[in-house]
Amino acid sequence: MKLYLTKKLCLIGVFTILMLGWPSFVWADELIINRMTVEEVKPEIGIKVSGIIMKISWFTNKEADGRVNYGPNSGYGYNVGSSIVGLYHEVTLAGLKGETVYHFKITSKATTGQLMQSFDQTFKTPKFTDIGDPPIISDVRVSYVRGTYFLVTWYTDKPTDAAVEYATEPTLARTSRSGGSRNVTTHEVLVRSLKLNTTYYFRVRSIDNNGNKQVRGGFKVTTASSNSAEKEPLAISQISPISWPDPLITDTAITFRWHTNHPTRGRVEIARQKVAETGFLETEHELTVKNLKPNTTYVAKIYADTVWRLSAQTGEITLMTSTTYVPTAPLPDYSGRVAGDATCVNYSAYGITCRDLAAERKAATEIKDALYKKYRGRTPSGAARNWFTLVRARAYGGYPINAIVQTVRFGGKTVHPSIPWSSWKNSKDYKTYINKN
Repeated sequence: MKLYLTKKLCLIGVFTILMLGWPSFVWADELIINRMTVEEVKPEIGIKVSGIIMKISWFTNKEADGRVNYGPNSGYGYNVGSSIVGLYHEVTLAGLKGETVYHFKITSKATTGQLMQSFDQTFKTPKFTDIGDPPIISDVRVSYVRGTYFLVTWYTDKPTDAAVEYATEPTLARTSRSGGSRNVTTHEVLVRSLKLNTTYYFRVRSIDNNGNKQVRGGFKVTTASSNSAEKEPLAISQISPISWPDPLITDTAITFRWHTNHPTRGRVEIARQKVAETGFLETEHELTVKNLKPNTTYVAKIYADTVWRLSAQTGEITLMTSTTYVPTAPLPDYSGRVAGDATCVNYSAYGITCRDLAAERKAATEIKDALYKKYRGRTPSGAARNWFTLVRARAYGGYPINAIVQTVRFGGKTVHPSIPWSSWKNSKDYKTYINKN
């Protein structure tokens, strides 16, 4: 009985299906567009773009191509297509305005000829920021090269980072990288742990704060065959100034110069001031300490440091600033003269028939500087009384500065107003007075 009822129910079900027909699943044979994604595409580092980039991607249930129509409204006006046939599709829309609503419609055509379009869609672009132009790299040079390292320096026209990519192969297919400074325009990178007597090819790279990249290549350098110099202890030498007179010492400032046997940065400490070098690593150094008091004794120290933690310092250096320059006998000034003042009439000193005002101005400056240093800011009265004779002796007679200073100091005959130095230097008067100092 149970079996009969079961069969009866099955027959009724089959009869019903035959009478009413199968459900109409016509959509299963149609081309379908689904799983759509809209996203912003960030440009690669160093690539400058003129607008927002958006990527639209979707899937189809059949092999098909893809196209997107887009624009500021449902009328579109632009289209981007892809001839690639597949189940996954994407197109990229470039140069879009920032913070703008765009309409778009997707169209896909199957290999069977079926065509399907999406409904009208919209997206809003984010804010666009112009990242500017790539940095300009200039003056790339290898400042130092030793057995196991070299230093590369360069400049950029705006703040960037710095890196050197290098290899032993000129193609630079596989490189090592050394980094350096960030957010500056003066760059220095130390490339170290290298092989002796080996040629390295390298390029320099700088990226600004907006991601703009610039690269310059085509450089090479060969390391030294020995690294013995690198193992020497750091030393400071050739220190100046150490005595008076010295042009490096004035009444309110002292300029220090020194040498190091390794590239270093240095600093000077004097009168509670710390003046430090901010440029490239160097072996020749110069720093000026300002705002000192005239005629005052100071004690200074010089310090040096390498990038690989070698340090050195000097002992105490005692120096005294000069007296403030207050001339007791003002010297005539040539600065107000002009070319029109020159004359070729009745002027025959040292065989010269025409004056050279540029030469006279230069001679006047040289003599003033020499007297200032020699007499610590004071000018002997004899210099003012015979000023034009001294200037012409220097400009036309070829007299050395020490001879002119001697004539001012002793009132002697180391300068003759009409006989050139080439002849006068052999005279008894010249030899007598020039040897007094």
